[in-house]
Amino acid sequence: MTNQPKATQSLTKSARTLRITVRGSFEVLTHDQQAELRSRADQHDLLRAHFTEEGHLAYDIDAR
Repeated sequence: MTNQPKATQSLTKSARTLRITVRGSFEVLTHDQQAELRSRADQHDLLRAHFTEEGHLAYDIDAR
């Protein structure tokens, strides 16, 4: 804080972008859910992961 009176202090807001990586595994998936993940695996490759406002899901089918 500065020594300025409160009436003259300006409040500034800054935009922050947080990039968070969460690692885990899927449990108890139905056969349909497994098939859906396998069919879209090329769109969610770990090496093509990128951060977006909506988020990005990356997974490795062969790891399990």
